[in-house]
Amino acid sequence: MSAVIARVTWKRLDVPGHDEAQLISSGDGAVLSGYADFISNGKDCRFDYRVDCLPDWRTSLCTISGSVGSDIVSMVIGRDQSGWTVDGIAHPDLAGCEDIDLSFTPATNLLPVRRLSLAVGENSKVRAAWFRFPELDVQVLDQIYTRLDGNRFLYQSADRTFERILTVDQSGFVTDYPGLWIVESISP
Repeated sequence: MSAVIARVTWKRLDVPGHDEAQLISSGDGAVLSGYADFISNGKDCRFDYRVDCLPDWRTSLCTISGSVGSDIVSMVIGRDQSGWTVDGIAHPDLAGCEDIDLSFTPATNLLPVRRLSLAVGENSKVRAAWFRFPELDVQVLDQIYTRLDGNRFLYQSADRTFERILTVDQSGFVTDYPGLWIVESISP
């Protein structure tokens, strides 16, 4: 049986745009789905996304569809016992990745937050399959999550060239991603 855990709407802060997502639990894991609408380099962009997670919150499948201006975007990123694939093509370069990180939404920060269950003061390295925008490709992104208190995490790229203090709610959704997204509404 499936149940909605939370729904959230964010406002983009760096460009005009919004993002909506929901997290649904099911007997065999969870589904994170949503859409992002924003403007980038004068082009209207829309991405629909769905991330299927195993019961331990590791990503098993991600589908992305949408458009950048008049260009159609569609990608399927999967992971099974054999490894990661992108549109059915094996990607051994993504070995060791546990999560998907979609650069156009704060929704996927929820995945390592839930999977790691860090205690206050603890940190963990995370290797994510990173869907990059505007490049529209997938690469490895090594990250570090440090739990600062009950609802704040220090998020860093492994080389520490990027960092933000993320505020999350009890479901794990980001409510404040400084300079990029702020929550407009959230409901259980």
